[in-house]
Amino acid sequence: MKQKAIEKMLFVIGCIVLLSMIMYYFSGAATFIERKNKSEKISASMRCLNKMGYLGDMLYEFAQKNDGAYPNSIIDYYNSNKKSVINYTSSSTYDFRESKFLICPICINTKSPNKKQYMYIYSGKGKKISDSPPSVVLFEEEGAHCGYFNVFLSNGTVKCFDADEWEKFCKKNKFDYGVELKKANKLRLEEDSTRNNAVKKAKGVALDKIGQNKFSIVGEVVDEKGSPLNQVSLKVTKSINLGFLGSKQTSYLKTINSSFRVDAKNCNLLYLSFSKKGFYTQRKAFNADTLLKKQKIKDRNFKVNNVRITMLPIGEKAKTICRNTVLRLSPEKNMDLYNALTFEKSNTKINIKDINVPEHVFYLDVERDEKGRIKTFQYRGRKTPTKIFLHLKCENGDGMLVENKVNDIRALREAPISGYSRTPIVFSIKDRIHINKILFYYKAGEHYGKGIIAEASVSNTGRVGVFILIMKNLESSPDKNRTLSGDIL
Repeated sequence: MKQKAIEKMLFVIGCIVLLSMIMYYFSGAATFIERKNKSEKISASMRCLNKMGYLGDMLYEFAQKNDGAYPNSIIDYYNSNKKSVINYTSSSTYDFRESKFLICPICINTKSPNKKQYMYIYSGKGKKISDSPPSVVLFEEEGAHCGYFNVFLSNGTVKCFDADEWEKFCKKNKFDYGVELKKANKLRLEEDSTRNNAVKKAKGVALDKIGQNKFSIVGEVVDEKGSPLNQVSLKVTKSINLGFLGSKQTSYLKTINSSFRVDAKNCNLLYLSFSKKGFYTQRKAFNADTLLKKQKIKDRNFKVNNVRITMLPIGEKAKTICRNTVLRLSPEKNMDLYNALTFEKSNTKINIKDINVPEHVFYLDVERDEKGRIKTFQYRGRKTPTKIFLHLKCENGDGMLVENKVNDIRALREAPISGYSRTPIVFSIKDRIHINKILFYYKAGEHYGKGIIAEASVSNTGRVGVFILIMKNLESSPDKNRTLSGDIL
């Protein structure tokens, strides 16, 4: 009997211990989940706080330049930066609800619990940096962070309040959230009306001008030898392009025999596309604004004569591979390397005295003086290298060969056997951001290819970026390994 009593007691004790362990485990898990959720909420609130601080800095800078007074509205802020009315109507600069500008960052991808986008509300009208106590200039709609509230204050600080702190702050500073929200919504409606009126006016002015445009294009279509081409399909596309105000296109097809004439009106862009079996398609565009500057006419009747369209035969096809990339160079830090054979891209630190670059690799450099310092000039407020060099690291007999006789990369159909040089291609972006296109052949070992330097630019930090496209022949037989036209894999 005693044995059975002891066994029952041990069983009861074991059950109690087991239940205690289960309860402890789940209570611990619940605590962990609660802490995790709280941590995520705080993290989301901090991301929002950082964005609000960025916006607040811009508004605070405005106030410093205007006797400490904040702008009456966001439109006033953009007016101060000399943005045109047209730019206000752009979604990227004015309609913040569309552009994500005044939206809490955790809501931009609709990841908030109820998938609502929470707006930042501007209430800085009549408020100054010197306000005491500091007044609210920018705040967010309630509910964005489940109990946390971010605000930007007139003294230039950004604060995050929990629910209790927010309630105390509102009482102490006599801030009525509901009243301020109504004011902001009323102001938003007024701004929307301003936006819509500006859009309507700008669209009307633009359409009036476009309605006066008349194009008359006359020319001929020939092959590379100058012989007339018949049975050419011509696609004419009339475009009314108003930028962010919208666009509209209409097209029609017709067949021409060598000569052509195209008349069009009520458009500001005219596109002509010429196609024929066995030839590369050629395209020509005519812009009313560009022609107006060139022809210096007043009646907007644009007459362009003697347009010569040269269509290039596709030629013998060979296996080729084509890739494009942007080569970047930070002259004091690092540069990109791009292999002409494998198309692999890598990055290396710059050593001016001894640049260790593998064979068959494209890379950039800039003009330097005798002491290795970069030669620059001031362009649009930034230091820009006077000259940029495109190198191809290679052995004797290999290198690059610039082709100046044509302006279409498709005309480079067969690579020359010789004439290649290890001398870099030199170009400059002086007086403009984009350069003229530079076409070239290249030879790397047993492989031939062609390329184009399409454009280049310099960032505010001085980093050079050059867009290049290269095509390499994949054939191994000597009678085909220089053919650079055909299918692209």
